[in-house]
Amino acid sequence: MEIGDTAVVAIAARQRWNDTHVTLEKDAQYALSATGEWIDWKTRCGPAGYPSPNFLLRLSERARRAPSEPWFALIGALDHDRSTQFTIGTSCGYQPTRTAELTCFANDLSLAYCNNKGEVTLTIHRIA
Repeated sequence: MEIGDTAVVAIAARQRWNDTHVTLEKDAQYALSATGEWIDWKTRCGPAGYPSPNFLLRLSERARRAPSEPWFALIGALDHDRSTQFTIGTSCGYQPTRTAELTCFANDLSLAYCNNKGEVTLTIHRIA
């Protein structure tokens, strides 16, 4: 992507990893924003996710793929590398430490993606 370029991709709630096919370049600056709604079993939410609504989910928080982030928060990473995870939510700025493909997921338990539905729209804009 060149400065000023924009890419728009769908991020599916049911996929453990969503390949965006967008390569982020090392040290470039990006503005990411997401809109839409997805569903975790029966709970509807946007890309910012939702807090644990009951005791059972509070007990499970440490088992989420991004334990300190809300359920179903939109999370990004470089090339499926968990060590590069960062929270996108509804919007964030990001400067990658290496050139790689942006990959994303809804923050959930690793084995709980089968009951997820919907998708959010992620816009990636290179600003510098």
